[in-house]
Amino acid sequence: LDPQHPLHKPEEVARFGDSIQKMYAASDDVIGQLARHLNENDTLIVMSDHGFGPVERFFLPNNWLLQQKYLHLKSSGISLLKRALFQAGFTPRNIYPLGKQLLSLLGAGKGVRQKLDSARAGQSPLRKIFLSDEDIDWARTRAYASGFLFSQIYVNLRGREPNGIVDPADYGPLREELIAGLTKVINPATGRPHYARIYRREELYSGPLLEAAPDLICAPADLRTVDSGIDFRSNQLFETDSSLTGTHRVEGIFAMSGPGVRRGAQIPPVRIYDFAPTIFHRLGLPVPDDLDGQLIAAALEPDELAAHPVRSVPAADNRSAGSAAFEEDDATVLERLRDLGYIN
Repeated sequence: LDPQHPLHKPEEVARFGDSIQKMYAASDDVIGQLARHLNENDTLIVMSDHGFGPVERFFLPNNWLLQQKYLHLKSSGISLLKRALFQAGFTPRNIYPLGKQLLSLLGAGKGVRQKLDSARAGQSPLRKIFLSDEDIDWARTRAYASGFLFSQIYVNLRGREPNGIVDPADYGPLREELIAGLTKVINPATGRPHYARIYRREELYSGPLLEAAPDLICAPADLRTVDSGIDFRSNQLFETDSSLTGTHRVEGIFAMSGPGVRRGAQIPPVRIYDFAPTIFHRLGLPVPDDLDGQLIAAALEPDELAAHPVRSVPAADNRSAGSAAFEEDDATVLERLRDLGYIN
C-alpha cells in the first residue's frame, strides 16, 4: 500500500491492494452489528492500544554497545567461533532468507519456513548456531539492550543483575554517558539523529515495581527505522529486513458514543491510561485513587459531568493479590499466547 516503501511491489497491489481495507470494513461491520443491539443507556467505546505504520530498517543497539565496549563477548570456546562467523556475515538476517528459499524449493510446509523468519530468531531451532545473549561475557559487560521498536537499555548493576559488575555509585554517571553516546547515533537514511529522546526510567514510570523497569528507554525519531534489541540479528548497526514491513506507532484510536457523549466532537489526544478511569465512570463506579489516568472529560457534555461527577475510592489493599475469579492456570495462559502468535 505504500509506494515509498523499498519493498513495494506494484504487481502485488492488483492482487492484494484492497486486503487491509477489506479487513477494516469487516471489523467496522462487526462494530455496527454490536451497536444495533445497544440500548439508549449503553456506552460504546472503540479503542486501540497502538497505531501502525511502515518500517524499513532496524537499528541494533547491542551492536553499538559492542562497538563502544559497553558489551563484551566471550573469547573462548564455541562463542569465539560464533563471533568470527558473525563478523563474516553469518547472521539470521543473511542466512534465514536463504534457508526459507531452500525449504520452499524442497516443498517444506509454511510452519517450518516460519521458524526461519529472522524476526523470530529467538524462537528458531537454529538459534544455537548464531551469536546470541548466551555468548555475552557478563563479567566484562556494563550494559546491554533488549526490546523491540523502542529499545530498552539495562545497566549490568551489581546487586541487582545475576552477574552484575557496575558499582551502584557508577550507575548514574554510566546512564548519562550512555545517553550522551546514543544521542549522537545518526540514522543514515535521514542524516539526522536516530533518537528523538532517551528516557531515564523514572521519567516514565513510578510505583513499587520501578526497579524492574529498564534503566533507559530509547525513542526513535523516525519510526520507519526502529530498534531491534533482540539478540544479534545482523552484524551492522543499521539493517534492512524483508521479514517485517510494518510495526506499531505511538498514536492509536479512541471513539465513544452513548448518553451524555459530545456527539460529533473531536477531542484532544488522550493517554492510554485514561481509558480505565473513563470506563469506571461510564459504568457508574467510583474510580480507584491509585490509577494514573483520569476521566476523558472532553468527550462528555457539561451537563453529563454535572449530573454524574467523578467519584473516587481508596484502592483495595489486597489488589496486588489478584482475584481468584480471574485466575487462569499456566496451561491456559500459554495456549492463549500461542493462539496470538507470541510463542510457538
